[in-house]
Amino acid sequence: MESNNPIVFCNLCNNYAPQRLVHSQAATSGGDTFRLRERRFELSGAYYFVAVCETCKGILLYWTGPENPTKAEVFYEAELVWPKPYTPHKSVPKEVVDRYSVALRVKDHADSFAVEIRKAIESMCIQKGVDPSRGRLHQAIEKLRKDELISQEIAEIALALKEFGNEGAHERGEIKSQQVPLIEELFLTIIDQVYVSPDESERMRKRITDAQKKAKEVTRISDEKRKNHRTNYG
Repeated sequence: MESNNPIVFCNLCNNYAPQRLVHSQAATSGGDTFRLRERRFELSGAYYFVAVCETCKGILLYWTGPENPTKAEVFYEAELVWPKPYTPHKSVPKEVVDRYSVALRVKDHADSFAVEIRKAIESMCIQKGVDPSRGRLHQAIEKLRKDELISQEIAEIALALKEFGNEGAHERGEIKSQQVPLIEELFLTIIDQVYVSPDESERMRKRITDAQKKAKEVTRISDEKRKNHRTNYG
């Protein structure tokens, strides 16, 4: 019997599959909803939708606000709040993001996921100016380390992911599904340390510098006021 459930992308199994709405729940107002960003979910008039992916049987949670609320019939048009969709940081190169996106589409197949993550490491090397072609990923990672483009710790993590990818490429397949979360955690650690953290540090440095300039201007104005006060009133 053909399902009438909408075909929606599932972030759990990374497939387009029918999703079945199993529960709707009105949110209740709770305290100062504007103090913390996440408290907006408690606004009176908002709704939660709980859906089940018919492929992986995983649970997905959607939320719609009190302004222009989404109707239950099109629950999938509401904001997906669980699982959180992957949003790449602006500092991560498109080539690396694209390769990781491919990996996410095959996350249910542990061997394929490991291979695609290995390719994402290759993309990182290319983006850093080192060609890992002809099976020379190990040498490429070591060169990045020697040139101090990545740290010793990141090099070790990248080499571990290379080994996972090699094992996943074997005909029999050697990666277990239980290893997928570890592989993803290691990869995202590299992304954070190589791209995100340096970018955030630079932004914070600029923020501190700007704040320091403003503070000096405040001090200068205060000093002038005190000087004028002494001149006028002796």
